[in-house]
Amino acid sequence: MALADLARAGVVKSDPRLIVALDVPTRAEAEGLVDRLGDAVAFYKVGLQLLAAGGMETARALKRRGR
Repeated sequence: MALADLARAGVVKSDPRLIVALDVPTRAEAEGLVDRLGDAVAFYKVGLQLLAAGGMETARALKRRGR
């Protein structure tokens, strides 16, 4: 079972101390990672490489999703 599946099932809760770095080159990769992690992660850091490739919109999208 994937981490996101475990979180949806209530087996794994997000830990507010966990921050996942989105150090990927594209917004699509960042969104895919966030989707795969699901509710298991509540906080993300937008890396410089992603920031240059539309990272501010990615940050806004994460905020709208409660991340």
